[in-house]
Amino acid sequence: SITGDNIEIFNHIQSSTERLDYIIKDLIKIIDIRQDIFQIRQKIYLEEEFKSIHDILEQEIYTHHVAFRNDFSNCEVIYSVKPMIHSILYNLISNSIKYRSLDQPPVVEICSWEEKDFFILTVKDNGLGIDLNTHKDNVFKLYHRFHQHTEGKGLGLYMVKLQCEALGGTVRIESELNKFTKFTLQL
Repeated sequence: SITGDNIEIFNHIQSSTERLDYIIKDLIKIIDIRQDIFQIRQKIYLEEEFKSIHDILEQEIYTHHVAFRNDFSNCEVIYSVKPMIHSILYNLISNSIKYRSLDQPPVVEICSWEEKDFFILTVKDNGLGIDLNTHKDNVFKLYHRFHQHTEGKGLGLYMVKLQCEALGGTVRIESELNKFTKFTLQL
């Protein structure tokens, strides 16, 4: 049996192993994204995709009284890789809920339209925001976090950027601390 100092060493090894396991799983996700791009693009109904994500996040949405203002009327359907679009929207919507303001009811606005050869999607919230003067260069980097009071590994926005780029698009952020965050996806 393990006793004394050995328990502390064992616990340290165990926690290090768990952290390494998380990193390996994250790397597998990144590799999967790069392979997913070779899947066939398909017709994606944005309202249906939103409802699917809403169902997954239903508990958090009702617990925190999150309101959604969506406008898919200018572009109801896009052609893309469905698992990637799902992952992008899921990450942005779940971040909007996770980093909501405690001073006002959370509101998330999602819009879509077509512009030249691109589909444009925006996701905007009235949450905590990010200080872009300080963090502009790190927003989409792996394992970077900007609010320490919630759980997270700093993987979500990195995945969003990676997936947008894999789809031949871009992602842009606008934000003001304690006011809003808006992501504009060009796909």
